Amino acid sequence: MRAVAAGQDDRIYCGGFAEFGFWQPDARGQLAYYSLSREVRAELLDKEEIWHILPTPGFVLFQSFSTIYKYDFQKVTVLKPPSSIMFTQAVEDRVLVPVIGRGIYELLPDNTFRFMAGTEILAGEIIQFLAPYKSGGLWIGTTNDGIYQWQNGQCQPWTNPLNAVFKNTKRQQSHRLAARRLGY
Repeated sequence: MRAVAAGQDDRIYCGGFAEFGFWQPDARGQLAYYSLSREVRAELLDKEEIWHILPTPGFVLFQSFSTIYKYDFQKVTVLKPPSSIMFTQAVEDRVLVPVIGRGIYELLPDNTFRFMAGTEILAGEIIQFLAPYKSGGLWIGTTNDGIYQWQNGQCQPWTNPLNAVFKNTKRQQSHRLAARRLGY
């Protein structure tokens, strides 16, 4: 198993190489495993590794780097994001998907992905976190370039002086790591 998540019900969701499903107490109170991946064609899943699980009130997302398997508590639907992804994250009432090399997309109720205008500025960044910001906006944390703010289709670096501290600290950590690797 690579990923485990507690649902809002009495289920424990898990995923790993070519397998995902949930554990639930049976009639005797013993945990029993129910495979959901059996519902998916084997050739789609046989080389996949489920490494992130996102339970929400209406569904559970099981995610590999290239595919999202959406379980709506009745069936599994296979979703193909626009490109490779690192993670899915619920922010308020939206499910957001940072797509490597492109920006951020929103997973819509009809199982399609909508590009979030303005996030193309993040195409070269590694996004580490997404958090709510006032009036439907987002805080977006990156690995090497600090924090961004997204609001109404506009995305820009956070202008607080603390953002420069984040960037410098990350650069210093990177330089120390490189020096250690070189034996200094």
